Amino acid sequence: MERRLAAILAADVVGYTRLMGKDEAGTLQRMNSLRQNLIEPLLAEHRGRLVKLLGDGLLVEFASALDAIFCALAWQNAVAELEEGRDADSRIRFRIGINLGDVIAEAGDIFGDGVNIAARLEGIARPSSICLSEDAYRQVRGKVDAVFEDMGEQILKNVADPIRTYQIAFGEPENPAAPQAEDKPGLIVLPFTNLSGDPEQAFFADGLTEDIIAALSAWRYFPVASRGTSFHFKGKAADARRIATELGVRYVLEGSVRRSGNRSRISVQLSDAVADAQVWNDHFDRDVEDLFALQDEIAQRIAAVVSPELEKAEGRRIRTASPANFGAWEMVQRGVALLQEFTPEGNAAARDMFEQAIRLDPAYTKAYTGLAYSYHRDIFWDFAGNRDEWIRRFLEAATQAVRLDDTDSSAQLVLGYANIWARRFDLAEAELRRAVELHPGNAFAHVALGEAIDLSGRPIEAHLHIHKGIDLNRRDPRVHTFVGALARVHLNARDYEQAVGAARDALETRPDYPHANAYLLSALGHLGLKDEARIAWDRCPTVLPGFATAYRDPADVAHYLDGLEKAGIA
Repeated sequence: MERRLAAILAADVVGYTRLMGKDEAGTLQRMNSLRQNLIEPLLAEHRGRLVKLLGDGLLVEFASALDAIFCALAWQNAVAELEEGRDADSRIRFRIGINLGDVIAEAGDIFGDGVNIAARLEGIARPSSICLSEDAYRQVRGKVDAVFEDMGEQILKNVADPIRTYQIAFGEPENPAAPQAEDKPGLIVLPFTNLSGDPEQAFFADGLTEDIIAALSAWRYFPVASRGTSFHFKGKAADARRIATELGVRYVLEGSVRRSGNRSRISVQLSDAVADAQVWNDHFDRDVEDLFALQDEIAQRIAAVVSPELEKAEGRRIRTASPANFGAWEMVQRGVALLQEFTPEGNAAARDMFEQAIRLDPAYTKAYTGLAYSYHRDIFWDFAGNRDEWIRRFLEAATQAVRLDDTDSSAQLVLGYANIWARRFDLAEAELRRAVELHPGNAFAHVALGEAIDLSGRPIEAHLHIHKGIDLNRRDPRVHTFVGALARVHLNARDYEQAVGAARDALETRPDYPHANAYLLSALGHLGLKDEARIAWDRCPTVLPGFATAYRDPADVAHYLDGLEKAGIA
């Protein structure tokens, strides 16, 4: 084995599976032609060594970062020129990641963190772009005629520390009149202010800021300014509108920490700086026992609340915009808002928005995530015409979302749900554990994991996960579904009084929620309270089982149905 410093280039074809599905023979022929007639000659010209082919990708080693970047620039420009005459959905486009780092060479192959980071940079690069690590960027800045975009610190899969990254993009958007998915509004978390005069609280405030940045970055929904950018404003008078204009972001999260005795109060405010409007504010009071544990808890809670608050704010803003000028980002926001109607018409309209977003940007993960979730809603709410076909489409869209970005918590979440409906419970549970691991502040992921565990017949364990999700964010617009799931878990655990209480809590939030009503009626039936069941039935005469008929063990399904029969409903 030999250890050496090298520049590593990792490249991959955007949407390769989709291209192969459209024209397998033609795509293979074009790929082989590109590799033989364009890529390999460029590698030779720039002293690059092709280490190996990885399906539709390549791994290349260079002696210097300059050789790697000059080769990548020529590569992307030449491919764009060759593919220009084709329709947008049929073009071959590459993502390229470049890192400078240590590698271990053995038998012609290379291994190590230097290689892993290059591969992860390729994974987060935009279509037809080059993404560089900070180490590689330092070697090429000022020596390359290209515009580098500072992407801030990125959390990369299986890489211990965040990596500061830079990107070069090529070409014009396919629909210049409409912004693409990358033009989504950004967010900056300003350093939290210590109002206590206690130096220990200053460390706590800085640590809290860093943890919130990391948690929101893991959400992958909005671009989040890096720690370095945020702390540039530490100790300075914060003018949210000026900062937003300077950085090109829309949302600003500010906060303060105050300690009194053994209590800390953390106050937080989220603002739409462009509209000069407050989106959300809250405070958290806690006993100070373990500052690090408190820091983790509060950071997760803030991230869990801020994420859906941003979604709601964008949904309100997008609803007033003209659909004629929508890009992929706006299409997805409109689709998410339509899903909240919980109607067949809303679901169908949302699906149309997600499909339009995919046509605008076939590599946009969130569009596939939304499309997949629209099928889940139809199945769960019994809107699906052909249930088996809807499950197939759900699984297909969710699989594509994860294929595009396997570090996106929401994509893993919908794939987990898809596999529940496909009755692949162990796989579903593994995917939902991964969703929680990727974004511990994703309240929905905790609830979904609890549901999968309950459906596998472990309601006591499931209870802990669902409670965690509810506690993370009681303001989530889906909280009635979270509490309804808790009611079903209590029902499956044969704890009927707790099931009644949770179901009534869910119905208090949304009186027409038919799934919670179903669990309430079954629990009342098992308790022998037929009169109360009749009153509940009169208030909400719709009963939908949701996952209650999807249990792995038929005995659990029979138990649910037996409760309805005892209530005089079935």
